[in-house]
Amino acid sequence: MIFSNFAGLNCTGDLDKVLQSFSPLLKPNGIVTLVILPKFCLWESLLFFKGDFKTAFRRFFSGKGVKAHIEGEYFTCWYYNPSYVIKNMKDTYEVLSVEGLC
Repeated sequence: MIFSNFAGLNCTGDLDKVLQSFSPLLKPNGIVTLVILPKFCLWESLLFFKGDFKTAFRRFFSGKGVKAHIEGEYFTCWYYNPSYVIKNMKDTYEVLSVEGLC
């Protein structure tokens, strides 16, 4: 099994290459579970009404990555929709489920 939680995969601009590296790591019928931050977040989008336009729309304009800041550390973050992962893995893997969490 491959398990990625806490949106760790959002820290790479080369997610397609990371996804392609899974097959040699799994046994036949292995399972991949990924937690990613998508391009749309309702709660962030609602910040538009508070005048925080930068946060409200940052995911939509993240094609080249956006600067993130957590506990004094700066890094680049990318947002991927589930469709991106499905498209890049459809020839090798079967989607069992896609779930949105709040």
